[in-house]
Amino acid sequence: MNSLSNHPRRNDSERDQTDQEALLNESIGVNLENLEQRIGAVSIDTEESEELTVASLRESKQIQEESGAEEKKLIEEIRNIPDLPSEWLVKPDAELINEFLKLQRNTCKDKSKLRPLGGTRSCGRMRLFFMKLFGIRRGNPIEHNGILTLKINGELWELGRRSRRNTVLRKVNDHATVVMLPKNASLTRESLVKWSKKAIEYRRSEVLDEAGMSRGFEIAGKEPLAFIEVADLSNKLSQKTAEDFSGFPMVMAKRYNVFMAPGSRIDVSKENDPMSRLRAQVDLYYQKGVRNFYFSVLLHGTKDAIVMGNKKIPPSAFSEMFREYSDCRFTMNAVSCYGGGLADEMEQFVDYPGAQEGRVSVFMQTKEDVINYAAVTGDDYSTLYNAALSVYLMQGIDNRSGKKLTYGEAHLLADRYAKIHGFNDAEVFCSRPDRKSAFVRAKKYS
Repeated sequence: MNSLSNHPRRNDSERDQTDQEALLNESIGVNLENLEQRIGAVSIDTEESEELTVASLRESKQIQEESGAEEKKLIEEIRNIPDLPSEWLVKPDAELINEFLKLQRNTCKDKSKLRPLGGTRSCGRMRLFFMKLFGIRRGNPIEHNGILTLKINGELWELGRRSRRNTVLRKVNDHATVVMLPKNASLTRESLVKWSKKAIEYRRSEVLDEAGMSRGFEIAGKEPLAFIEVADLSNKLSQKTAEDFSGFPMVMAKRYNVFMAPGSRIDVSKENDPMSRLRAQVDLYYQKGVRNFYFSVLLHGTKDAIVMGNKKIPPSAFSEMFREYSDCRFTMNAVSCYGGGLADEMEQFVDYPGAQEGRVSVFMQTKEDVINYAAVTGDDYSTLYNAALSVYLMQGIDNRSGKKLTYGEAHLLADRYAKIHGFNDAEVFCSRPDRKSAFVRAKKYS
């Protein structure tokens, strides 16, 4: 995150929006469509987050009752794993989980709306500019509260701003078909046509789902899953993001056998060689028999590196680790701006012959050409993606057990929620044996 950019509080008079989604074209694919039909519109109940309802109180009691039984069961299971201390096991706490989910629902309220392209005068000039640019007769493009509606290749698109830094282009009748333009992107006719094609490709890629997110994708079964968090506590944004996301391991522990050994929350600002420190933590688990790892990366990023303190770590450092520990599975969830260059690295990643499909899965919360945004509302610094992911994993689609959704399904819904309400578009790469990674990503346009 060159910055997980802080955005100003939204006091502007902004355009009302409906988050209506068009029906998916059947010729594109059915996997995500079936999921969407199961859940209906993407929504997270934020109204009930202000206080615990009777239903949530019952769920709290159920969590407490289940936790005791699950803890005994898990401790019994890990006795079969040599040298794995039972005190490393993450034990869900109903009160802490409810408090964490309340915070994440609060983050989900931070829904961004398109902002005006400029002030009243500049919008008027811009409207005339686009009328001339697109050769449209008087009366078009339509300008409302500083947001322009343009017709591109026969379809209506809205053009506005996410912030001063980024312009957003999205379909009027399908807000899931949207793209955030890089800083200083030119607004020529050719450029807007290109970006509209890219938004369509992004959406099509998600529906085709080459990475198999909607086809039962899971990050773990009953085996131990080592959770390692990497943050920079000397940086306010990274530190606050880590603080607000600190309850995530407990959410994971309701679904998987999660372990956190001492030192599993790594503060890179205190490390001379952060990558060696991460490897040492992996090796600590490895020597205890653990072969499945989850990295929560809460660090800034550039287009070609993850920023660890005052050091820039190239994405190849991670792929080298993945290859070195060839008998292990890795899942990586990175908030870093530009994906820290991981997209290009993982696109070229070729796993060894005979490796398990999806042995390495890397989730990035934004595209490789734009920054990621923290949903900064008061003291709340989570990203929309992380907040939505937490809720979907824990409570599924009807405020009940998250077991109703796989991790892959929860990712797809969190991705769509963050894209519609925050304009950041996540992508994922899953490794494949003896060939390049499968991914959910649009082809590049020069």
